[in-house]
Amino acid sequence: MPSLVEDAWINGQATTANVSDLEDCAIAVDATYYLQLCLDTPPSREPLLSALGGLTGLDYHIRQDLEQWNAHKITPFFIFDGQTVHGQDEVAALRGKAANKKTDEAWNLYAKGEAEQAVTAFGANSGAFRVQTLYPMLQSILQENKLHFLVAPYNASAQIAYLDMIDSDQCAGIMGSQELLLYPINDGVIRSFDWENKKVKAIFKKSLIRSLNVNDTTFTDALLMTGTSFLSTYPPLQDTSYVRRQPHTINDAVNMLRTADKSVAQSASAFSDVLQQQDPTWLDRYRRAKMAVLHFVYIAESGEVKVNDYEHLTNDNLQYMGLQLPAELYHYLNVGLIGGRVLSGITHLQIFITPTLDGTVSEEYKKLVTNQLVPIREQTLALLMPRLNRWISRQDVTLKV
Repeated sequence: MPSLVEDAWINGQATTANVSDLEDCAIAVDATYYLQLCLDTPPSREPLLSALGGLTGLDYHIRQDLEQWNAHKITPFFIFDGQTVHGQDEVAALRGKAANKKTDEAWNLYAKGEAEQAVTAFGANSGAFRVQTLYPMLQSILQENKLHFLVAPYNASAQIAYLDMIDSDQCAGIMGSQELLLYPINDGVIRSFDWENKKVKAIFKKSLIRSLNVNDTTFTDALLMTGTSFLSTYPPLQDTSYVRRQPHTINDAVNMLRTADKSVAQSASAFSDVLQQQDPTWLDRYRRAKMAVLHFVYIAESGEVKVNDYEHLTNDNLQYMGLQLPAELYHYLNVGLIGGRVLSGITHLQIFITPTLDGTVSEEYKKLVTNQLVPIREQTLALLMPRLNRWISRQDVTLKV
């Protein structure tokens, strides 16, 4: 999927089963993954999304798809992303800029009169569109269909992993991106449904680990190295001097770890010149990302907001989890009274402005972001921060464009 970091080798290990095997079951679905899947695959694929800047038939196709879920007696339980994980905004900005460059290339093809090639180029770059903007539309459709959904405190993958870990009665299976493999899930992750042929495609964590001949820790490290929504790809993996066949796969990351005594730090030391030149802070961000995965935040079935493996939470958790907010705010987040971006601004003391869809930054847009919207953002924060921890209320929030 263009906007997600999806390892080709892992996708190639997927197996199929009959949809009927899931009859009368509920499936926890990562809403972000689902929306991107809709945008990237027929019949709901929107190849000109980044060109038109709007949607044509996605609403209709989602409704049609939900009818198929119902017809096959399977209930989707959608989980939406809440706040951003540490590093997620930065990665989104980098990928947004890269997507904008590809959009420019597509426009150049269009300007030359190469219409078919332009459509293909636009269609291969749906990652330029931020699917989180479609959350309200999907939530509205779910409410109309009386389908329950949940907004996670942070990323949906962590919340779904928790439900799978405890064998929750709320779901008999999980569906989402490869990031689910980072967490201690039971095994299988549903990737897609083929309603016409009545087949479901899934990948299995235990099978992947056996095929790679590694342990769970090395598998997690290798998957982080290939890149996630909150950690950029390990630079040496993208260097053709070290990995000739591009795009790289998790196999390449595993091979690098094997030559470094299965230590990411040792591998980073061996490639220090590459890191220093391309991404000097990568190792530090990797460590934060790994700790964020280990101590992920979720809403327990009791309704309490909890931290995984809380007993071993380090004293410097502020560095990888951000500020701790009152649990009450997560309830407001779940019911839609507060947006995830507002809470992210407080948690990380930073409001991040993502790149525009077309990559154009006009003077009017600059004025809007850096001047006209600032008082509104300040007012929003002023309503919340004085009612939080006194230390938090005295901190500056940085606007990063």
